Amino acid sequence: MSAHDLPAVGMPTKHVQESITEMQSSEFAKTILPLYSGAAVTVYVGSVDNKFILLKVLLCLRCPYFAAMFERGFKEDIEQTATLELIDGVVSIRAFETLIQWLFTGQVTIKEATPGASISAAIEFSRFADMCGVMGTEDQVAERLRVIIRDGRVKDSWSYSAGELETNTQNITSEHIISASQLSHGHAVREILAMASVEGYIQRKSHRFSEECYDIPEFAADLLLAVKKTLLTLTMGGHTIEFKDPISEERFVLYGSLPLDGPENQVRGVLAMACVEGYLQRETHKFSKEAELIPGFAADLPAAARLTMTTISCQGYPIEFKEPISGECSVSSVAGISQNLLTTLPSSLQSDFDRGGQQSDEVDEDHADRQPETIQKSDDEPAKDMRQGHPMSETVSNQKARQQVWLCSV
Repeated sequence: MSAHDLPAVGMPTKHVQESITEMQSSEFAKTILPLYSGAAVTVYVGSVDNKFILLKVLLCLRCPYFAAMFERGFKEDIEQTATLELIDGVVSIRAFETLIQWLFTGQVTIKEATPGASISAAIEFSRFADMCGVMGTEDQVAERLRVIIRDGRVKDSWSYSAGELETNTQNITSEHIISASQLSHGHAVREILAMASVEGYIQRKSHRFSEECYDIPEFAADLLLAVKKTLLTLTMGGHTIEFKDPISEERFVLYGSLPLDGPENQVRGVLAMACVEGYLQRETHKFSKEAELIPGFAADLPAAARLTMTTISCQGYPIEFKEPISGECSVSSVAGISQNLLTTLPSSLQSDFDRGGQQSDEVDEDHADRQPETIQKSDDEPAKDMRQGHPMSETVSNQKARQQVWLCSV
C-alpha cells in the first residue's frame, strides 16, 4: 500500500500531540523517555536511496498517519517497512526530515538558502503534517514565517507610488498562496500569508495579490478576516489615522485619500457596498459564510471596504466613515457592536430568495424619512440629486432586482 492510500482522517485520537518541550521533566521521563527504545521501522521517501530507520512506538504515538500504516495489519505492518511517494509541494525528503525533527524534539527549524525557499519549505511541511494528521506544529511554523517575512520586508514604506513593491510580500509568490490554500480553514500558516498582504491591500491602489483574491476563494476569505482585524487597530495620531501592521506590529499612517479601484461589475459592486457597514462594524457580519463560499463576493467585499476607507475622517473624535449606500457618516465602532443597514438588506445571497416585493415595501417604509440630499440652485431650476447617476442612488427595489441578476452571474 502506498502512502497516499492511507487517509489522515478518522485516525485514533488517543495519540499524544502536545510538544515535548512543554512537558514537565517528570512527565517526560515517564511517558516519552521509554519511547526511545524498542522496535524500529524503515521508511523510504521517494526511493530506496532515501532511507530512514525510526522507533516505531514514537513514530506511531505522535503521528496518526503512520500509526494507521504500522498498526492496522497492512503490508507495512507485516514488513515493518513503508515507502512514501513524492508529491510536489507536500511530500519531500525535506518535509519528512522536518517531521522527524519535530517528533523527537518538539521543535520545527526551517532555514533555507533564501527567504522564498524557506516560505516554500514551511508551507510544504505544513501540508505534509496536515496529510499525516499531525497536530501542534501550526503555531511554530506560522511564527517562523512571521520572522522570515518581517526580516525580508522593505524598510521604507512612506512612499506609495503606483507599482512600488509592498512592505511585507517581497518574498511571497502566487505559488505560495495557491499551495497554502490547500491547508485546512483557520490554519495559522494561511492566516500569516493573509496578514502579510494586509498592508499592501490597504495602502496600494492595486495590491500584489489582487488576482489571487478572485481566483482563490480561500485566500480571499482569509484576507477579508485579516483586514477586518487590522481595521480594529485604527487610532488617531494628530491629524492622521494610523493602523497596526499585523506582521511587524508597527503603526503606519493610513493613506485614506489614495484612489482605489472597486469591483468592475456595478451590480456586484452595489451588493458589496451594502454589506460594508456590517463588515466593518460587526464581529460576524451577516454574509460571512457567503464570503467564504462565493469567490466573487469574497473579492468584491474587501474592494468595497477599500473604497469606503477613503472616506475615513478624524475631525475630532470619534473616527467616522461614509456608509456607501446611504451616504451617511457612521461612527467607527472598534468593538464592532453597532449595525445600521444589514437589517434592511434582503437575504439576496441565499438561493431561496422568495420574499418578492413585500420586503421592498417594508424597507421603503422603514426608511421613508431618508431622502437624497438636494441643492436648489434657483427658483427656476429644479432640485438636483447630488448622487444622481451614482450606483449608490439606486432605490431598494432596483437593488433587489440587481441582486437577483448578480446571483446568476457568480
